[in-house]
Amino acid sequence: MYKYAGTHGTIAVARAAVTDDARIEIDSEGSSEQSQPSSRVGNSEFACCLMWTPIHPITWVAPFVGHMGICDSSGRLHDWGGGPIDPCPPRFMMFGQPTRYIRFQPPDLAAWDAAIEKADREYLDKIHCMACGSDCHSHTARVLDILGVGGCRFHNKVELAAAVFFCGRHIGLQGWLATWLGTAVVLIVVLVVRALT
Repeated sequence: MYKYAGTHGTIAVARAAVTDDARIEIDSEGSSEQSQPSSRVGNSEFACCLMWTPIHPITWVAPFVGHMGICDSSGRLHDWGGGPIDPCPPRFMMFGQPTRYIRFQPPDLAAWDAAIEKADREYLDKIHCMACGSDCHSHTARVLDILGVGGCRFHNKVELAAAVFFCGRHIGLQGWLATWLGTAVVLIVVLVVRALT
């Protein structure tokens, strides 16, 4: 059993039993102890984090849709959009600065980085297809599969989208506004139009 715990509650997913040394704890609660950079995750604020950013205007009407990437232990972002991946600081994410994240606490940083590199290589020749094929969520899920996070080797885009939607932490007020303001405007417009017709 492992949990994505966040401000919107907890999603608990039953998984096969794993040994303690293979377990990776997921922290999106951001307690004062765990949210501080430590020697385990390097000096970068978003080392070992799953990162998410909205894809406007799609996210305005479907707020669970966005772009996803994953950071290595030095905080470099690996986000796949087809073709080779060029690790970069998170602020250079493909569709704009990230607005939400889930922090992982891997017991082995070398294994974490090796899994990201392996997924990067595997996705070199894949074709990007958001609806029914490989996409950025699939690339991130592949990293978690290689690591066996939660004892699972079959992570998928729906699971990760749900984890971010319900449990992802916002990166400050700006991240919250970038995530939800467009959806709020669309909802208000719909409600006003319905009230007037």
